[in-house]
Amino acid sequence: MNAPSSRTALVTGGAKRLGRLMSLALAEDGWDIALHCNRSRAEAETVCEKIRNLGRRGTLHTANLRTDDELARLVPEVAEAHPNLALLVNNASTYAPGTTAGTDLELFHSQFDVNFKAPFLLSRDFRNHVQQGHIINLLDTRITSHRKHQYAVYTLAKKALAALTTMAAVEFAPEIRVNGIAPGPVIAPPDEAGGYLEHTAQRTPLLRPGRPEPVIDTLRFLLGNEHLTGQIIFCDGGENLLG
Repeated sequence: MNAPSSRTALVTGGAKRLGRLMSLALAEDGWDIALHCNRSRAEAETVCEKIRNLGRRGTLHTANLRTDDELARLVPEVAEAHPNLALLVNNASTYAPGTTAGTDLELFHSQFDVNFKAPFLLSRDFRNHVQQGHIINLLDTRITSHRKHQYAVYTLAKKALAALTTMAAVEFAPEIRVNGIAPGPVIAPPDEAGGYLEHTAQRTPLLRPGRPEPVIDTLRFLLGNEHLTGQIIFCDGGENLLG
């Protein structure tokens, strides 16, 4: 889907992994990119250079999403630099293990601050700065599961973000559309040995290893279909169907 050449997307956590790939895909489709990062500045600068090589404008915006004042300035800073801001991709996340009973306050805040509070406040600020646009939240296939979780607070934060997706879709309409993408594993964690995606595919109905491309295809589909809001699309090989 080719966006109008004057539009800008703010992608949080856009320096690495899926955020990097989505940023480059959007630039290929004609979007200027406001790329957010926290500590991955070198990687983010490389992505911005690639964006510029695609003929698009790429600007870098650093903010620690756990720090209230840095979080509060992010959207106003981007909106000032890009008056054509029209898309917020809430991609940045953090992922740490811990059962419900084993969660201390530091773990709780680290997971909720980045995975829910930041998207909530960024969505609020986007709504207050943008006349017409779209918010896309990156969720997780785990949001439908109620099994015992080794990543309990992470999962709960993503469940809350799913609820925000549907609530904000109603409140922000008709000017702002809000949708979500819930992937399964699509990029192996850095500390996992080879075969990780093949192994996780065995718990899905399709038995196919996850890949970033279907997530990017879904991003493009949501942007191109102007009659969709409040929808969550699972890119997980059917894993969410198994509970």
